[in-house]
Amino acid sequence: MYPAQQVRAQEQAAAEACGLSLYQLMELAGQAVFEHIQVTYPDKRHWLVCCGKGNNGGDGWVVARLAHQQGLRVEVWTLCPPEQLRGDAAQAYRNYLAASGTAPQIAAPQHWRGELIVDAILGNNVQGPVREPQLSAINWINQQTEKVVSIDLPSGLAADSGATVPVAIQADSTITLVAHKLAPLTGAGRQLAGQITLASLTIQDAFARLAAPVAQHFNWRDLPILPARSRHAHKGNHGHLLCVGSHRGMPGALALSGEAALRSGAGLVKLDSVAEHLPIYASRRAEWLLGTEQDLSQDLSWMSTLLLGPGLGQSDWSSKLFEQCLQFITRNPLPLLIDADGLNLLADSPQTLSHDCVLTPHPKEAARLLGCSVAQIERDRLQAAINIARKYQAICLLKGAGTIITDGDQHFVCAGGNPGMAVAGMGDVLSGIIAGLMAQGLTAFDAALFGCAVHAEAADRIARNRGERGILAADLFDQLPVLINHAVTTHTSQ
Repeated sequence: MYPAQQVRAQEQAAAEACGLSLYQLMELAGQAVFEHIQVTYPDKRHWLVCCGKGNNGGDGWVVARLAHQQGLRVEVWTLCPPEQLRGDAAQAYRNYLAASGTAPQIAAPQHWRGELIVDAILGNNVQGPVREPQLSAINWINQQTEKVVSIDLPSGLAADSGATVPVAIQADSTITLVAHKLAPLTGAGRQLAGQITLASLTIQDAFARLAAPVAQHFNWRDLPILPARSRHAHKGNHGHLLCVGSHRGMPGALALSGEAALRSGAGLVKLDSVAEHLPIYASRRAEWLLGTEQDLSQDLSWMSTLLLGPGLGQSDWSSKLFEQCLQFITRNPLPLLIDADGLNLLADSPQTLSHDCVLTPHPKEAARLLGCSVAQIERDRLQAAINIARKYQAICLLKGAGTIITDGDQHFVCAGGNPGMAVAGMGDVLSGIIAGLMAQGLTAFDAALFGCAVHAEAADRIARNRGERGILAADLFDQLPVLINHAVTTHTSQ
């Protein structure tokens, strides 16, 4: 994924390196969008192409011309009087006019009854708040019920931050040009962009030599390979994971984390919670070790990795356990994952951790960690995650659509996941997977990448089989060994 400014700055040099002018690149962009619509929406025969002033509008003029030449019914709504167009956009307009002989309309369509709208208003050229007439055009398009295809980015979506300024097109599909941008791949952009297709316009290799990505997109197929286990291994070789949390009335959080860790391959998993929860845990899984706060000092000395926070609460009991755990980790640096109420307690007493630590906030917890609003987090999710990683000197996994993982210097965005995961306990399962992998010896960063991707793919497989509604966090358990062992099997068969 590349910054928008870098795409704008380097696409000309990349095109020239491939023997193309910028106008020829515009023709390739329009052709890619036109072909995508023909394949994706073959029954849509009446289009409205809404063109802005710049090169995104120029792409729209190319699409309109190609559609007209194909015999489709095409109307063009231009937000810029044609005589004010300049450069390649003006050339694209002249070619459209020569082919169609039909002048575009300047005013918003009245009682339009078409079948598909092409958004060619702003693309990746959002710089500051959207003004008129673009603002009214975006609002008008969002009120329509027809399919909407955006060129490069939904107009109004800031390419780098993902902010809507103040509104953006809700597209059904987006054809992003030259290279992926961050905004449609995380946060609100995942919803606004719809189905994303990359059209590299034949210059991808030249562009990659000139530009530096701001982040990497990944899914479970990109996972680091897990080493095969020794044939004479025993359970102690695969980690001693201590999970601390689940105050009164919240036994499920720690149970979900603990089982996820076991399903991910951790050798020994112990749950330390309030005494009244122990019968619940004993009846649920025979494989766990169990303890209470009275056992915590001994259990901290036993563990090789600590998961702190699921269901912990923010009571005096919670604070006491939190401080005891962090004091031990300060004296004995070991892999640590802090989640849920552990993050809220950390926000109340900020301290530097280590790169053997993973923090897994959702946006509200992230806002507490940074002392800002949720809206500020969502306006620039990548920068928020970077700020958390640098403030606490830890790996930050910022949850949400397009989960972001960063150590402050290298950044990754998860391609997987679906809205069915927005249910209670899903974050507890994620924390258990990552902590279980850390207990087995993966670095904190690799465990965060691996765990996030496996977690998302497990939920995606369930959604593909039976839909997104009704997925439970515990439904992922059966998928976890299959996905994790796939990487091991792939490795050992080579």
